[in-house]
Amino acid sequence: WVAYRSSSKILLARFSQALQTLTGGTDPDFTFSSWEVAFRELARVARARRIVVVLDEWPYVLESVPGIGTLLQAVWDHELKHSRVMLILAGSHYHMMHHEFLAPTGALYGRTTADIRLDAIEPSALKDFLPRYSEAQRIEVYSVIGGVPKYLELWNDSWPVLRNIEEVILSPATIFRQEPAFLIQEELPEARTYLSILDAIGAGMKTPSTIGKVAGLALPHVGKYLQTLLFLGLVRREISLDVEDREHTRTTRYEIADPYLRFHFTFLRPGSSLLEQNRLLQEQLKLQRNE
Repeated sequence: WVAYRSSSKILLARFSQALQTLTGGTDPDFTFSSWEVAFRELARVARARRIVVVLDEWPYVLESVPGIGTLLQAVWDHELKHSRVMLILAGSHYHMMHHEFLAPTGALYGRTTADIRLDAIEPSALKDFLPRYSEAQRIEVYSVIGGVPKYLELWNDSWPVLRNIEEVILSPATIFRQEPAFLIQEELPEARTYLSILDAIGAGMKTPSTIGKVAGLALPHVGKYLQTLLFLGLVRREISLDVEDREHTRTTRYEIADPYLRFHFTFLRPGSSLLEQNRLLQEQLKLQRNE
């Protein structure tokens, strides 16, 4: 079952319909009276047989249903964990998932048997998505959009790489133009501040002082924002090999970790006005790609 942004009532109705298929029900208007009743019914059904239940985009449920984590915790502790259910809660909102399951204050802290963070696929796997491309072309693609399967599915390996950039990346009709801002706004409060930091890094700023100067932040405040971006895997630290105390060095350089975010904040955001006029020159992209 996949959640989405809606009210608690509508999400419960959709979940009830999905759960009804396990009991053989066919009433199109059926809904449980509450989330607690729905979870208890799941426990009842799973006592008799092994069931794998996947609740995808769980953070949308957390947003819409106050106290749902605490409710699920109680039902899990008293009923669900004694049943034969395998319950998988998934979500793309990493910050919220981490707080719910891995932070000591989270309602479901300590209840998981496995915590899996799905990273992007490795460059070597791109041949499964882009079989017509040469190895060099696949490397070029990875440098632009990285290893996110959703992005790779939108890429057409019948076209040259540059045409895909023009038709897929630069098109206002695809997800790519607004995806980075959407991801930051979904994950973080103070999204504008984090976007300004990524803008600064995309413009070539590498140290906290230069990043803060371009982003308009006082140096003492830059560190906490960079730590959050590090935690989320959006940026990475680069430290020279000749530094002895790598943990406490002040010579750290920061880079955007994800290839598509790096491409976006290096090329697309600075050229946003040209993009709106459809005048982002091919030669600029070719020049940067050949450097």
